[in-house]
Amino acid sequence: METGLIAQNIYLWAAENGLGTVLIGGLDDQAIAAASAPWLGPAQTVTAVMPIGIPQF
Repeated sequence: METGLIAQNIYLWAAENGLGTVLIGGLDDQAIAAASAPWLGPAQTVTAVMPIGIPQF
């Protein structure tokens, strides 16, 4: 549930600043844990990724 609430705030912030984002879930748990290990503590988990950038229309 917390992931959804945080994602909502990121979507709103991005829209307010003229940026785009998308929620990417369904990650490979082992691969994302290995990739994020240098930045996260052992009790933290990546549940989704939200790239932010300038929308290309």
